[in-house]
Amino acid sequence: MEIIILSKEIVKPSTPTPPNLINHKLCRFDQLALDTCITPIFFYKNNNPLSEINRANIVDNRLKNSLSKTLTLFYPLASELSSENSIFVDCNDNGVLYVDARIKDVRLDEFLQNPDISLLINVLPQNASMSSKMNYVQNLETLVSIQVTRFDCGGVVIGGVLFHKLLDGAAMSKFFNTWAKIARCDDDDGVEKITPLDFTSSSLLKIFLRMKALEGDDALDSIVNMETQVGSLLPELDIYNFSSWCRFGLYDVDFGWGKPIFVAPFIDTIGSLNMQQIILVKNGMNGGIEAWILGNNEEMLELDKDEEFLAYASPNPSVHAP
Repeated sequence: MEIIILSKEIVKPSTPTPPNLINHKLCRFDQLALDTCITPIFFYKNNNPLSEINRANIVDNRLKNSLSKTLTLFYPLASELSSENSIFVDCNDNGVLYVDARIKDVRLDEFLQNPDISLLINVLPQNASMSSKMNYVQNLETLVSIQVTRFDCGGVVIGGVLFHKLLDGAAMSKFFNTWAKIARCDDDDGVEKITPLDFTSSSLLKIFLRMKALEGDDALDSIVNMETQVGSLLPELDIYNFSSWCRFGLYDVDFGWGKPIFVAPFIDTIGSLNMQQIILVKNGMNGGIEAWILGNNEEMLELDKDEEFLAYASPNPSVHAP
């Protein structure tokens, strides 16, 4: 499968971020999170009779313009780390890497007929940074990046690499669904408005005092101590990381040419930091549950021979578009 990179550019928020929002502090749990990325991939079939050139121009312009508007709402995604291991990000409108690519001599339905998950990295931006464990996140050009890949048949794949400290799975879903809404409407009218709550200093003080009484003085210290203790045990532990994307509404991400026929996570063997991973994704076509599993070779060989498991599961099934 030959991938041709047609262009790379930086998409910035359509409106500058206000000065009072530039210095964004990560919450405690985000500070403790590992330096990994969330990597969703959306597959769309060609539902448009337009010529390839016209369709490509419409897709490209619509996606970039709406992404720029979306970044105004999700301004931390266009930020950069203040420094290595920093608890702050600079919301300086650094922007998001946008890659336009094409797959030659392969149709989307052919690719999904016998999907080779090892090829998914080709439809993700910045995949070269995933080839080395050294400076995994520091190698990223931007903390969030998008690649739009077109097949000869007109099918489109949208892949994202998003720094996990900036957003979790639910926020990732909100970002893509908001981006899709803006792309469909070509304005912000279809997007749910988030109105800041008006708090007075006196009401906030009461809340802080109440929470302080509930937490106790040692609450934050306990989290830090737990991190230290668990960290010292890591070499002795087998770590299994479970995640569920089942109710994130990822099959509702419609940019104006229909909902995706397939949504896949990419589990990076470098970014996983040697953890066994299982990500559950609800199949939007048949309502089943897909389990994306990363394990060591011995465990996976045993799983492939487990009759009880195979009675309920179909390893690497084909994807049939309606």
